[in-house]
Amino acid sequence: MKSITNSLLLSFLLLFCFNSVSQICYHTVANGLWSSPASWNLSGVPPVSLPVSDTIIVDHTMIYDVNQEVLGLMIITSNGSITGTNSLFIGLGGVNSGELINNGSITIDELHCVPDDCIVPYAPVDPFPVVNNFGIITAANTVNIGQNCGSGSLYNHVGGQIFTDELDVEGYLCNQDSIFAVSEVEVEGGVIDCCGYIETPSIELEQNGLPDRPAHLMCQMFCTNLGTTPIIEIDGLIVVVPIVYTNPIPDQGLVDALTTFCLSTLPVELVSFEAQVNSRGNVVVNWTTSSEINNDYFTVERSVNGRNWEVVGVKKGAGSSQQLNNYSMIDYDSYFGVSYYRLIQTDFNGVRKLYKIVSVDNNNLSNDFTIYPNPAVIHLYVQGDKISIESISLYSALGENLASFVDFTSINKRKVMIDVSNLPNGIYFIREGERTLKFIKK
Repeated sequence: MKSITNSLLLSFLLLFCFNSVSQICYHTVANGLWSSPASWNLSGVPPVSLPVSDTIIVDHTMIYDVNQEVLGLMIITSNGSITGTNSLFIGLGGVNSGELINNGSITIDELHCVPDDCIVPYAPVDPFPVVNNFGIITAANTVNIGQNCGSGSLYNHVGGQIFTDELDVEGYLCNQDSIFAVSEVEVEGGVIDCCGYIETPSIELEQNGLPDRPAHLMCQMFCTNLGTTPIIEIDGLIVVVPIVYTNPIPDQGLVDALTTFCLSTLPVELVSFEAQVNSRGNVVVNWTTSSEINNDYFTVERSVNGRNWEVVGVKKGAGSSQQLNNYSMIDYDSYFGVSYYRLIQTDFNGVRKLYKIVSVDNNNLSNDFTIYPNPAVIHLYVQGDKISIESISLYSALGENLASFVDFTSINKRKVMIDVSNLPNGIYFIREGERTLKFIKK
C-alpha cells in the first residue's frame, strides 16, 4: 500500500473531528515547537498522555520537545515531520490502545510501541498498540516493539524505512521494506515477518513471554553493512548460517526456510524480476536467471497488501544451468490499483527461497472491486475505481444497514478503510453501486 493521500485523509479527519463531541483533534497550524500553543489549532497543545478517543494530526515541521504518549491516534502526513531528542510512546495505557500512522519523517531518541501492562498471553490477532510506517523513522537509540505478552506491532510498509541503533522485538514486526540497526537486532519471543531487508551486525534470539515463546525469523534478508552475514546468537550460543530451524532449538529461536543471509549460497542467480501492466489490463511478470543449481520450479505470488499472498502460477525451472534463462507469466486476474508480486524458487529437495518483491500500479481495471483482508479482524479495506465513503454500504447477513456502527476512513481515491472491530463475528456484505462482496468478521 502506498502512502495515504494527505489531502483526502485530512479532509475526512477534520470533518469527523468537527462533528464529534466525543473526540478532540489536535491539528498543527504552523511550523514550530511542539509545546507551543501557536503551533496548534484551537484545541491547543496535545496532553502528554493522549486519551484513547483523541487524535493528533501533524501537517507541519515540528520541533519535538516533549515525551508524547499516544493512547489514541497520531497521524503524521506526508508534509509533516517531528525532530528532537525526546521519545515517543505508542501505547502505555493498555493492550488495545495506541496507533501511529507515519507518512512523513520522525527523528527522535526512542520509539516504543508497547502496552503498559502485559497480563494476558500473546494474541496474534490483537496488534495494538500499533505503528504503520510509510515514511522514515529515525531513532537514535532504540525502536522497541511489544512486551513479554507479545502485544504490540509495527508494520513497515513498502516505501518505509527505519534507522535505529538497536531494534528490540518482543511483539510482531511486519517489515516489507528496509530497516537499519547499527548495533543489533534482539528478538525476545517476538516475530519478524513479511519479506523485507534488515541490515545489522548482530542478531540475538531468545524466548520470552507469557507463556514463553521462541523468537521467530520469517521471510527476511539479513546482512551487515559490508554485505556479510550478521553474527547470530541463540540463547547465548553463536550459530553458523545458513540455518533453518523448523522446530525451536532449544526452544529459543525458529528460522524459516524463506529467511536468507548475505553470502548464503543461492541455488539461482537472479538477473532481473519485474511486473508490468499490458494494454489489456493484465499484469505480465518477467524474470531472468544467469545460473541455476538443482532448480525444480518457480512460484509467482501476488498480494494487495504485501502481507497476505496467493499463488498466481508455477513455472518449471531449468534444473542446473549456467546460461541465461528467461521466464514470463501473465496474471489474468490481477488487482486494480497497487499490488505486489514476489518470486519464490523451490529446489528438487523441497527447499524454498524468496528472491524479490516488486509493486505494480494497475489503473486499467476500472471496473474492479476488491476487499481485503478476508476474514477481517480489525480493519477491512475496500479498493476499486473511484471508491468513496459515500458509495459504500455495509450490511449484515439479514440485510440490516450497519454503516452507522463502523468508522470509514478514505485512504485515497481508490481505497477506503473500514474499522470493523466492533462488529460481532459473522458474515457481512459490502455493497458499492450494483456490486456486492461478502466478508467474514473474526
